Formats: sequence, C-alpha cells, structure tokens
Amino acid sequence: MKELFGFLNLIKPPGMTSHDLVDEARRIFRIKKIGHGGTLDPGASGVLPLAVGRATKLFEYLQESTKLYRGEITFGISTTTHDAQGNLLEKKDASALTEKKIEEMIPLFIGEIQQIPPQVSAIHSKGKRSYEWARKGVTVELEPRNVKIESIVIKDFSTGELPKVLLDVKSSPGMYMRALARDLGEKLGTGAFLSFLVRLESGPFKIEEAYTIEEVKEKAASEKLETVLLKGDRVLSHIPKLSISEQQKTLLLRANRLPLDREPGKTLFQLYDEEEELIALGTIKGEKRPYYFQPVKIFES
Repeated sequence: MKELFGFLNLIKPPGMTSHDLVDEARRIFRIKKIGHGGTLDPGASGVLPLAVGRATKLFEYLQESTKLYRGEITFGISTTTHDAQGNLLEKKDASALTEKKIEEMIPLFIGEIQQIPPQVSAIHSKGKRSYEWARKGVTVELEPRNVKIESIVIKDFSTGELPKVLLDVKSSPGMYMRALARDLGEKLGTGAFLSFLVRLESGPFKIEEAYTIEEVKEKAASEKLETVLLKGDRVLSHIPKLSISEQQKTLLLRANRLPLDREPGKTLFQLYDEEEELIALGTIKGEKRPYYFQPVKIFES
C-alpha cells in the first residue's frame, strides 16, 4: 500500500491542544510522521494545517503564510495570560469606551510593529519555554518581536460595564492575538483580555474547507482517507509546476538531476509525474545547454 502523503486542513476545537490533534491524526493515519503548522492555544479554535508523511518536508515553504483571525476582546478585565484561561489581575468599569475610540486606536497596530509575547507562550528564555517559567511563578523578560499586521476590521461592538469588540485580524506568522488584546486595552486605559479566538485562515487553508477530526475518522472507516488530503500543487500554488514522464522520473531518481530545456535561475519548481504525484522541488541549473533540473527535496518513497 502506497504511503499517504499530503496536507490535512483540520479544525481544532476549543479545549484540545494542537498536539492532541496530531496524536489523534497519527492514530487514524497509522503514520508517525505528522506535524502541525502554527500552534493554537488550547482555548482557541479554527484552522490547524497538518502535514502527513513526506509532506512534512514542505512545511518550510508554508511558514511565511499569512493568518486570518477572528477574535473577541473584552475590556475592563486584565488576566495573567491575557485570555480567559488566566487569573484575574484587575477589573474596572470600562462602560465609557466607545467603538469610535477603538477605531481611532487601531491604526497604531497596523503595519510593521513590535510586540512583546505573552508570558504564557512557547518562546524560549533561559533554556526553557516561557510557559514553563510561568508555571513556576517566575516572570521572565521577553524581547519584543517584529510582526506585521496587514489589517484589523471591526465586525461587532457591544457596550456595557465590560464592553466587547469582535475583530478580524490578518497578520504575519508569530503575531499573538492575546498580546494584541493586552496592548489595545493598555492604550485605551481599560485593560483587556482575549475572550474568544478562531483562526479562519492559515495561508491556503480556509475554515470553510476544513474537516473536523470526527469527519476524518468517518473517512477512515469508509476507506476514503486519501480524499481528505490536499496535494502540493493546491497548497504550494505560488510555486510553478512542471510535469515529467515516467522515463524522466526514473532518470531523475537514479541520477539526482534531470536534463530540462528551460532557462536556469533561482525560481523554485514543483515536479510532478504522470499520475500527478509530487516527485521533487528544485531549480534549473547549468552554465550552458543542456540545462538540468537539480532537486532540493525529493518526495518519492
């Protein structure tokens, strides 16, 4: 039986960790080599891309993918983790806060900004992850990180002693919505925490096309597990695609290069066989004809 190979667009429910879903997927696919792209906090939900089998070699080509989050921020309360999982630090009446005041503050967070990660995060500090120090009651100084926020759109606002705003935020990898909630609350003088979070998109993975873990189990039971996996040409659509014959494929796997009549350069190509299976990633090289395809990754088992 041919090893399954591709990407799974999975929905993480609140309450499970990203690693919990990876463990579930390993049991379902009976493959140990499964990894996830972009951790979600246990209380958050939404798109969690998984790479199955040899697709784990492709993760490095997805790391710059933008993320789209929908998050609810509650003002008037600050917590130790900047979300509902933490302990209460401060509570105050924020009923004077208006949607217009939030709108006026949003431009400060658009573009290239510096953001200090939450204490409860996976950032390494002094030989441990920050959350490990936090569990011991130790506060560590985390360096600000450069992140890029492309857009922030207000979807809803509700008034009251603890007003809430619902935001859609498109950002670079590495941006913390909990830190955005904290910083927005500080700028407005009310304090704030992230009370709800769902990741709607992670690069090419969109929530409306994602599977629940229960749906994946159903596919496995009906022996249709391969139908939930996305191939490289769908996920890596920004990388040009080339097709080769079976004879060319055999030559490539034997010689680790393949003559191709294309101009050399730095452009990365995806190479597919006649069955539309991804064989390799590589570039065209050579000083003179015949130029050749030089793989940087080979995916044939």
